Amino acid sequence: MSKDPLRRRAEEVIKQRKKHCKTTGYPVDREALIEELQTHQIELELQNEELREASHHAETARNRYFSLFDIAPIPYVVLSSDHTIEQINLTGARLFQTERARLVGRTFVSLFGPDDRTNVVEHLSEVQEQGFASSERVTLADGSSATTFVRLESQRWTDPQENEKGEILVAIIDATAEAEVERLHVEQLRHHRRLLREMNHRAKNNFQMLSSIIHLDAQNHPGGVISTAVVERIRAMARIQNSLYHSTTDVGWVDIGAHFRELAREFAITFAPACDITLQLPAEHVELDSQTANSISIAVNELLTNAVRHARRDAGKLSVLLRAERRGDLLEVEVSDNGVNASCEMLKKKPGMGLTLVRQLIEADGGSWSIECEEGVRHILRRPLKKT
Repeated sequence: MSKDPLRRRAEEVIKQRKKHCKTTGYPVDREALIEELQTHQIELELQNEELREASHHAETARNRYFSLFDIAPIPYVVLSSDHTIEQINLTGARLFQTERARLVGRTFVSLFGPDDRTNVVEHLSEVQEQGFASSERVTLADGSSATTFVRLESQRWTDPQENEKGEILVAIIDATAEAEVERLHVEQLRHHRRLLREMNHRAKNNFQMLSSIIHLDAQNHPGGVISTAVVERIRAMARIQNSLYHSTTDVGWVDIGAHFRELAREFAITFAPACDITLQLPAEHVELDSQTANSISIAVNELLTNAVRHARRDAGKLSVLLRAERRGDLLEVEVSDNGVNASCEMLKKKPGMGLTLVRQLIEADGGSWSIECEEGVRHILRRPLKKT
């Protein structure tokens, strides 16, 4: 409020006071002087009251500014026209894990990763030209914070008289969760693509396997009729694929221990009256690529079937051992029985269709197959392990 209105208010207060005061007997000039002094006194009192009110409003505005800027949950930064930091709130200082005093005066662009600094400069230039801009996702400098990705929402001061230096207010929005969702989405798409490639690869291998089985059977049965043995092998391949699916730890990789346990369980259910199957599996976790696991599984299935059907015991129950062991970069698999197979020695010289298939499967990728005829029949399969 200006001086004249205060003066008028003071004179009104004096008039009100005169109504309640008696005549003092002083000369008129003294009374006028006293009235003037009283007017000044009241004017000062009114000015003091207005100053206190203005101070209260200033304190309220300062507290509001502190709440809206300093302790806001979003990092805020005020930049000069040359993109150096003039002010930064407490949340912003925590984001960059640096004291505010050490951040003031630094170049704002230096707080971001080298690959995104050009994007930040272009964003600030757009703000100075258009008054407002939103950035793409950018990364903070290494070691700045647990928050890795952010977006910038920036605005130039709207009052040109108070913004001669072209100051810019920047809000820093955490985009780490958004980036993580996007990363997971991309990884899921890649996983689906790998899964489709693996399904296609397995289907191709299975068709090649079926072609080989039918071709071998055709050599033994020239009449063109598919034998019962081929049908059983195809059914066995279906069971193996189901078991491989349940033993898969990742796209393209199979836990061989879990797979052999499932394979032995199915054989135990099918041939329970005829034999006992014993498992000896590696203590360590061994994974095979799906192609190797498929080849070994079909070979093991063939050997287990041969043992149950062709080995004989004069007394007692037939026992079959399925052992898997890692030896350096090789997987060694043993299928042996305690039965008597009169044709064992002949099988070494002239293997039938089943063992021919086993040899082709195992030796395809540098593996080996051997057969021993001592106490029963003992087959040893060795295949190189691929790195996971």
